[in-house]
Amino acid sequence: MKIKTIPTLIIILLLPSYVAAIIDNTQEVKEWAVAVQPRIFHEPGTHEEIKSHKNTDNLLAYYSRYGLETKDRRSVLIKLNNSKDAPAIDESKPDEGATIIEQQEILDESDEDDETDYLVEINGFSEIAYSSTRSDDGDEESKDLFGSLDVTLNLDNKVLFYTSMLQDINNDLSVDEAIVAWSVLPDDKLDLLLGKQYLPFGIYLSNMITFPFTYDLGITNLDKVLQATIGSDLIEFSGYIFEGNSRKTGGAGKHKNGFGLSISHFSDAFEVGAGFLSNLAESEGALTQDVAKKIPALSINGSVRIGNFALIGEHVSALKPFLPDDLEEEITEEAKPSANHLELNLILPNSGILALMWTESNDAEELEFSKSAFGATYTQPIYKYIYGGIEIIRDRDYDGFQETTFSIRISVDFEAFY
Repeated sequence: MKIKTIPTLIIILLLPSYVAAIIDNTQEVKEWAVAVQPRIFHEPGTHEEIKSHKNTDNLLAYYSRYGLETKDRRSVLIKLNNSKDAPAIDESKPDEGATIIEQQEILDESDEDDETDYLVEINGFSEIAYSSTRSDDGDEESKDLFGSLDVTLNLDNKVLFYTSMLQDINNDLSVDEAIVAWSVLPDDKLDLLLGKQYLPFGIYLSNMITFPFTYDLGITNLDKVLQATIGSDLIEFSGYIFEGNSRKTGGAGKHKNGFGLSISHFSDAFEVGAGFLSNLAESEGALTQDVAKKIPALSINGSVRIGNFALIGEHVSALKPFLPDDLEEEITEEAKPSANHLELNLILPNSGILALMWTESNDAEELEFSKSAFGATYTQPIYKYIYGGIEIIRDRDYDGFQETTFSIRISVDFEAFY
């Protein structure tokens, strides 16, 4: 597939939405975008399609590459608690004279009145992706078929079991997360989570197909994690301990158990947060994970939403350097890697999202990072619960070598309650 086919693909993605808009010329989207939720199964073998207003924050998270997983959310338990209340159709209509924000509040109140507890929630997605890379060294193509299946078991509204399984065309089925969550004090929002999970170190929220470098450097998934989260409507604090996988160089055994802290402050218009991780060598970006000394790390993130615009920023950095001979001698000189991510999102009237991203790394060449990348992604619903996205990225390594990658993906989402 050549880059010149991009205009044709854009037309294909845009066409269904604008044809629908012509048919229904009464549809008007102002400050809030309207999106179609995935298919909802209220009972085995039956389904109802539900349309709902979504505010900017929800729509951004809905389209996010990681929106159906937990690593970009403040707490796994937030997702689990929300899953106990399946969406209900409200037969009454809000006052047509009310503003869109007031209509949303009316719909939200109606949903609260119709809350229903479900024993099992199943959701997931499947995705087909294609990318073509052009550089001075030649052209490359890649194809991928990827899927995720999440299952939540709600025992008594206090204890929940959650598991997420991943499968792609090149790897066997794997368990991505397996968590027991206990809502100790629901009124005070004190939650305990135990099991295999992503550490709440960084947010990594993005609507790009390409992962930001902050994600590559900081994302950490461990088998044995105990996390406690307490919060309110404006602030949330998490602390966690874990049994790490990082080894000492020279075969001198493993480093002792690690820990981390995170804090977030959020409102309707913005969110800011910070996190600390006792050993960055536990992350997936650290390659082999053997280091002479632990590498503490810091993450800072923030987002601002104004109307249909959202600006996302994040910084992840080691606080101490990797030393020569760390990571099975891949490190030849001291390096204190860091990564930055800046992204602007615009929600369009057809519920599509245009995302512009710039991301860079510093002192991370021996971790096999590129120096910088920038590009654009366009994502939108194609038909009901089918979504499509296209992206073009320009990448530059530490030697100044550049390459251009064009990507396209089609995904199908689903959700079921029993």
